[in-house]
Amino acid sequence: MALEGAALLAAAMVFAWSVAPAGGWKLRGEEGDWMGGEVWRGAEPPGWLLPLDDAYIFVRYAQQWGRGRFLEWSDGEPSSGASSFLYLMALLPPHLTGGEGNLAAWSAWSRWVGVAALWLLGWAGALLLREAGSPPPWPLAGGLVLVWSGAVGFGAVAGMESAGNAALVVLACALWARAWRTAPRRAALGAAAIALLPLARPENLALTLAAAAAALLGIGPLPRRWVPLLLLPAAAWGAVLSTLTGDWQPAGAIAKSWVGAPFLPAGALLRQAAATARELLLPIYLGSTPDLLPFPVGLLATATAVAALGLAARHRGRLAAFAPLAFAWLVLLALAPLSGTLLWQQMRHHHAGLACAWLLAVAGLSAAAETLLARRGGRGGSLHWLALLLPVPLFLHLPYWQGEHRRAARELWHRHAPALAWLSEHGRGETLLVNDGGLPALVHDGPAVDLMGLGTPALTRAYSHGPGAVVEALARRPVPPALAAVSLDLVAVRQLLGPPLLPPEPRRTLVAPVRRELLRGTPRAAQGIDFAWLPDEARGRLVWRLPPATDRASFALAAPRRGGATLQGCRPLHGGVGIALPRGSFGVRGTAAPLTAAGAALQLFAGDARGPRGPALAHAAQAGFGWFDVVVAGDLPAGARYLWVERAGRGLPCLESVRWRL
Repeated sequence: MALEGAALLAAAMVFAWSVAPAGGWKLRGEEGDWMGGEVWRGAEPPGWLLPLDDAYIFVRYAQQWGRGRFLEWSDGEPSSGASSFLYLMALLPPHLTGGEGNLAAWSAWSRWVGVAALWLLGWAGALLLREAGSPPPWPLAGGLVLVWSGAVGFGAVAGMESAGNAALVVLACALWARAWRTAPRRAALGAAAIALLPLARPENLALTLAAAAAALLGIGPLPRRWVPLLLLPAAAWGAVLSTLTGDWQPAGAIAKSWVGAPFLPAGALLRQAAATARELLLPIYLGSTPDLLPFPVGLLATATAVAALGLAARHRGRLAAFAPLAFAWLVLLALAPLSGTLLWQQMRHHHAGLACAWLLAVAGLSAAAETLLARRGGRGGSLHWLALLLPVPLFLHLPYWQGEHRRAARELWHRHAPALAWLSEHGRGETLLVNDGGLPALVHDGPAVDLMGLGTPALTRAYSHGPGAVVEALARRPVPPALAAVSLDLVAVRQLLGPPLLPPEPRRTLVAPVRRELLRGTPRAAQGIDFAWLPDEARGRLVWRLPPATDRASFALAAPRRGGATLQGCRPLHGGVGIALPRGSFGVRGTAAPLTAAGAALQLFAGDARGPRGPALAHAAQAGFGWFDVVVAGDLPAGARYLWVERAGRGLPCLESVRWRL
């Protein structure tokens, strides 16, 4: 086993050094590696640059934690944009040992952590094959396949949690092997691995819950009394997040998943997941993307998983030992389409699923080879060693991943470098608005607002609700941003950006002042609902009839005011919306603007949560573009618990606010 572990470590280092530049592994940064402006002026990226900006979001959180600011991407504002707490812990050491600002050393440490995680993944895969009874050299071959499989290793060398998360999933399955009942210590280790899964990636919570349910039903080796211990880390982490940020879900799980999409019913969510699985995920498993899963790996994995689960149900066959791995893979496969960015950056949200598929394919080949040899009476046993040929094509494919690393690093450099050079020399005291929150936040190293919400909790859900919700959230910040360094393809509200401070170029980060004057009159100081301001809408217990479309959930429109204009968030009103009224409400005023040249019209009704009751209380219309009010001057009918605002006519109104007096 020691020799096998050494071989897998060597394989992990070969992968990493083949893919990443030779100059990017120094744990001590040299002169010029600091974050001054001169670092960002070269034509080519430095060797230490990690090719994915999200890797530097992890580095930023580790930097802040090293300063004593736990889960603070921006000082004084706890957030949860780092999707893996365990990986964040692994990145912490260099931030506790000096070298403040040494981005090269931090990047190198991220890579070394990736190498260690990749080795652990290969070792865990070999352990599972050995526990299942696969003879040598199948465990080594399986470990090498995992280490050189490509996408998972690319993510690890690029500074992400991909390999570490996959390693923990495979290790938990390996420790669920049949030897548990006779090895209590191993059972405890397996339970610990299962309990820690949600701290490696949010979607792993489904695996931990499944293991707890199995224990309660008496399935598998875990005793029922261990169930609270299995759930304790996830519960503790959820409590920490809820206390610090107000939401038990990590921000990445909200921002990069269909689950958090506004006004998406459960049926539509399931249909979206089914369509994504059919159109994107299934072709990959059929071999349409050979860089991820060449044919017939997906089919072999599926056949092995079905056989393993079937044999486990009958308590027979060596493949039954792979039932936990098969189940984990199927769960990850089912959850993958819920990601709104499934094919983004080589499917890194599904890397654990890809690793499980590779291992299942190797397990199926191993079982088939053993069956064939048994039928031949054990003759040709030396054919076992042909298993070591399996990783060879993957090894020969390493230049492709080197090219992917180089391409991604150049794209990141081209996008960010001019803006980072400017930021390192100007405006560090200003509150910065960003939407790629890694490198810009590290270089700026001052107060910042993440437009996508990974570092700014108030914007996590607002961004998915569209420009209107973004405007309402920004306007209510104690200090709105004064400067923006943003990628234009991700900007929700371009009206907020002033003249560029650098010559604008396609596909490059834009640096511009933020027109804060447009935000000053956005909040309404009166009792009622300011639409697109999510806390107001939650307090109003809104009931939508024909809710806004997911991709057009809110708009930001300019409203006139003294001395200029202000941006107002509003909701398109396709049908109607009911608003819970406090007792004693009177003097209702609704404000809206048409979204179409045909104008718009509104009607107000009293009613209850089920809908309007009785005749219209008020009606108003606007023939063209412009803001208009619909008013109920006196008391509402006795017993009215809800005010209903209904669309009238063909025009589409955008409802900005409903106010009342008490």
